[in-house]
Amino acid sequence: IAVISGFAAAVLAATSWLLAVRYFDVAYAYPFMALSFVFVPFLGWLLFGEALSWQQMAGSALIVGGITIHALAR
Repeated sequence: IAVISGFAAAVLAATSWLLAVRYFDVAYAYPFMALSFVFVPFLGWLLFGEALSWQQMAGSALIVGGITIHALAR
């Protein structure tokens, strides 16, 4: 079941990316791909009890800040 759920997640990710590129400029949509570096550690902490270091939290804050600045600059 792990392989099937991984395959389903990959299909969902590809479909989401294709829809994003269809409706938004790539220059606007592509920085949001970096949010995976924010969501993966957060969901690991939330769902599996993994530890979050201060470096991960600081990096996530920088990513979110950069995406926010990029989005507001458009």
